[in-house]
Amino acid sequence: MTTANEVRVDDLAVSYGRRQVLRGVSLTVEPGEIHALLGANGAGKSTLIKCLGGGVRWEAGTITLDGVPYQQLTPRQSQALGVSIIFQDLKLIGLRSIAENLVLGREPRSGPVLRLREQRQIARAALEELELDIDIDLPVQALPPALQQLVAIARAIATEPRILVLDEATAALDDPDVERLGRLLRRLQAKGIPILFVTHLLDEVLALADTVTVLRDGQVALQGPVAEQSADTVIRAIVGRSLESQPERAQAPSVDGGGLEVESLRTDDVASISFSVRPGEIVGLFGLLGCGRSDVALAVAGAKPSAGRMTFDGVAYAPRSVASAIRSGVAFIPPDRAAQAIFPILSAEDNVVMPIMRRLAEWGLRRRRRERRHFFEAAETLGISPADPAAPAWTFSGGNQQKLVVGRWLSGGGQIRLLVLDEPTAGVDVGARADVYRSLRALAARGIAILISSSEPEEMRTIADRVIVLHKGEAVGELAAGAVDDHALLTLAHHSISGDRVA
Repeated sequence: MTTANEVRVDDLAVSYGRRQVLRGVSLTVEPGEIHALLGANGAGKSTLIKCLGGGVRWEAGTITLDGVPYQQLTPRQSQALGVSIIFQDLKLIGLRSIAENLVLGREPRSGPVLRLREQRQIARAALEELELDIDIDLPVQALPPALQQLVAIARAIATEPRILVLDEATAALDDPDVERLGRLLRRLQAKGIPILFVTHLLDEVLALADTVTVLRDGQVALQGPVAEQSADTVIRAIVGRSLESQPERAQAPSVDGGGLEVESLRTDDVASISFSVRPGEIVGLFGLLGCGRSDVALAVAGAKPSAGRMTFDGVAYAPRSVASAIRSGVAFIPPDRAAQAIFPILSAEDNVVMPIMRRLAEWGLRRRRRERRHFFEAAETLGISPADPAAPAWTFSGGNQQKLVVGRWLSGGGQIRLLVLDEPTAGVDVGARADVYRSLRALAARGIAILISSSEPEEMRTIADRVIVLHKGEAVGELAAGAVDDHALLTLAHHSISGDRVA
């Protein structure tokens, strides 16, 4: 028997052409329940969400909302039934103000006239729900990614949803904002609102969710109360196996004057920082959003103006652009792969071999066989799925798109000797993360220096040989691999202790 506000999915089946994406998926989200939905990239999570939102037609099964079973849903029906979805693509309009975005499509009107005062009241009330105090007249494009994410969440709350679906809503958030969101979800839970929470982060599942469903290859691989699951059980369900241990940390070759040396680097958001990255070493930059770590990565990669002094392999290094940095042997993987790294309409093969097309060519002509060999080497190393060189990049899941970007430099990438990455595994599932980390270790073993900017303690624990922690534009401590743990990282990141700490 279905109760009001309950969400029930029964035996849902969806195919894209010959590929079956959902195969008899069933789940129930009770009123006042936070139900986590997990799975590897491409497991079917996004398709299930789009079915709930009326954006995808299914071939078999039903979705029951508010006690009524539906054979199909349209977006209009879904919205009328109170389904509010926060997608990874935030669907905000950058040039419009926060207030305008918060009421977009639901503007209060008297006939053709906008009721601006009421619009502003609705906007302020929605932001207050998230404990945010920001100028509602600011254009959305002026906000950093984390605040844009929170505005998208506030917009969903402003609709007074009867069912809330969050698709990777915490991917761009730091710990305080995740806690803020958690408090909001608890308040909505107390009101009896069913919440479907899609995430790749197991810590969030254990902290917030009541029930978990794991999809693998379009089928339910695990379902039950969170309290009865262990992290290893969930990981096994996601990837179909236990994750292999990471390769042993590579020993950085002893090269006098080699690698990157940074002295008193300054940007708009960084007061001053000095550090080094040796060949074969993976160095992490850790801190909360806005601490300046991304600025450091951008400056090193030539994507942001900076002052100070840098040398690379003993030679003065002052890149004026990303292109000039690449010519110097420095490559950059940005945090927003969709907007800044992937060429969506080009093939997977073209995305991977792009930096080395000229090197592989003969007499100015592309050599497809050579290019394909490099693609398949990257696909095998990283577990790119599907390993279809001709498939457009936009058809790949987010995690596999990130693998294409990493594979771009893994496959040769010219003469790259330093790889800079900013939030390299945001929105990437645990299996794909392991593949990415393994490939980074392989690059380090080849003597390539690696600099990773990240807000995830787990990432720093897993991959970094050393971690430099930033707070408000300054380095506040450095941790060696053996001393990297969540408590030490977050204590330094919040600057709860004074002075530098070197372990």
